[in-house]
Amino acid sequence: MHKIIILLFPLLLCASEWKAFKTLDQIKIYEKYEKEVEFVQFRAVTKMPFSLDWISKTIMDHDSYTSWLSDCIKAEKSNDKIYLLMQPPWPLSRRQVWVEIEKNEYVKKQIITLRSLNIQASSSDAVWFNDLYVAFILEELGRSETKVTLSLLGDIGGSVPHWLVNLMAWKIPYNSLLDLKKQLLLNKNRQHHHHRIQH
Repeated sequence: MHKIIILLFPLLLCASEWKAFKTLDQIKIYEKYEKEVEFVQFRAVTKMPFSLDWISKTIMDHDSYTSWLSDCIKAEKSNDKIYLLMQPPWPLSRRQVWVEIEKNEYVKKQIITLRSLNIQASSSDAVWFNDLYVAFILEELGRSETKVTLSLLGDIGGSVPHWLVNLMAWKIPYNSLLDLKKQLLLNKNRQHHHHRIQH
């Protein structure tokens, strides 16, 4: 299925392909179904009162993932690879995956992707993802405002019914952006507090 994900990835970046699903906490959620993929794809879009670089720095910091990346309970880096251990909601069991992270910079825009690698080596007995492709699209709207889009496409592996995954999958991009915003605010407050102490 990995080849299918690579072929479909450009569609993840095309907003016209998506249908509105719901809006919660100023986060707009969209869905899309491709015949070639048995899982419904979801994306979440919101505006954040932070600079593009500030958001990008947090997304590139794998040590922060357990604080905001939905279901992530462990994130460790080995060379240029990142190991993720996920704890989805009941009744799903833990999932694990190795990913590579890549950042592409454009004028007032960045795209950060996490793509699964064909590696199955760890000390955990969690189920391995078959495939995972995550894209963060950051677009600068102003000095301290950024449009953040999180799209994902994946096959969580195991024998979970597709209807069950599709029922819950929208919460992954939604929760990730909701908690990312909280984490960014926390980081900013910490920085301001540290700055005041120095002065």
